[in-house]
Parts: sequence; structure tokens; C-alpha cells
Amino acid sequence: MKPVLSKNQLRKRALEVDLSTAEGEKNAKRIINEMKEELRKNESLCAICAPQIGEDARIVCLKFSDGDIRTLINPVVELELSARLSREKQPLQSGDTEYLVPRSDSVQVIYQTPTGKTEHNAFEGVASMWLQQMIQLIDGTLLEDIGMEILEGYDDLDEDEKQTIIAMYLQTLKNIHKFDVEKYESDPEAKKMGNALEFSQRYMAGMIETIPLTEEEKRKVAEYKKKECERNSNIGKA
Repeated sequence: MKPVLSKNQLRKRALEVDLSTAEGEKNAKRIINEMKEELRKNESLCAICAPQIGEDARIVCLKFSDGDIRTLINPVVELELSARLSREKQPLQSGDTEYLVPRSDSVQVIYQTPTGKTEHNAFEGVASMWLQQMIQLIDGTLLEDIGMEILEGYDDLDEDEKQTIIAMYLQTLKNIHKFDVEKYESDPEAKKMGNALEFSQRYMAGMIETIPLTEEEKRKVAEYKKKECERNSNIGKA
């Protein structure tokens, strides 16, 4: 079994799983077994969702540090508490691109178990981060759609320069959300992105203090972008 790498495929919203029929339950069991097999053979993999193995189903599996794997079917986030910026990679995707994305430290989720039972639980810390990423993925949203790509040289910047760039990223999220809100409401396909950005919008409301862009800060950002352009240009000549 090969993981799905096509971004076009992964950007399709996965369908709800119907556990009320024998056929639906049997199909869900097959998918879950394949997902668990992938998690067990890949020690570095902490979470996986059905679309990543080519299955059109809203199923997520989380692997905890003790080896226990929990399966969530048709998960829905009910409540998010506190927030921070999380540094993440898209699991099972090629390349080592990292992104900064707003994440809640704790989420309350309602979901079905493989037996069809409805449960309501809170997930915190690393489990919360992975679950949020997987739920966005079954909604058809990739990290690159809402995250800030961490470019080469970012870690060498001082804290003021990093905060300036982060402030610009958060402002961009806010502008995208505001500009497209009517589109999201009228277009079901586009609304998945609106849902993903909704938390970012709340995040902007006060859980992180953004820095006003002074002329000096704008200059620093311009210098950073110029360095990246020069680096990319040199790579192209190599």
C-alpha cells in the first residue's frame, strides 16, 4: 500500500462513514485495519487519516506513546481551548517542508467508535495537534493551504524579525478569511477552507499579540524576502 501523494486527491472532502449497515461497518473495519498497519510499521508516524491511504472516508487513527491506537470516525471538533503556533510537517508527504500553523492546546471532539458508539472526549498537547491536522485533512485542507512555510534562514533570524514575519502571516489569514467569507458560505466546496481558517480567525482575536509593522520592520521583512529570492536564483543556476 502506497500513501496518496497527490494534492488534488487530498484536497477533496472525505465522505461520512455509515456504520448503520453491515456493508458500511465491514468497509470501515477494512480501512481501519489498513490504517493501523501503516501506523505500526512506521514508528515515526503518530497519526493517519483514510484519505492518506486512498480511502474516501472520514476516519482518523491516533497512535499514542504507549503504542495504543485510537480510532475516530466522523470526528467533529466541539470546543478549542487556548492556542499557540505549532511547527509541523504533512505526514506521509514527500519533502521536508515545515509550516507554522495556529493550533489549540486542547480540543473536545465528538466521534463514533468502530462499534458505532458515540463518544465525547478531550485531547490535549501533541494528540490535540495531530487530531486537528487530521481533521483538517479529511476536510480537504493541507498544511500549505493555511500554514506559513518556514523558509531556509528563518531559524537564523532574531526574535523581532520572526515575530514580524509571523504577524504578517496572521494578518494574511485574517484578510483571506474576511475577503472570502461570502464565497465560503455560498460554495460548499470552498467552505472547507473557511472552516479551517475559522480557528485562525479566533486565534487572531487575542490569543497572540501581533506586532504593528513599522517602517523598520517592513525593511527587515523586505531584506529577508530579498535573501530568499537570491538564494532561489542561485539554486536555479546550479
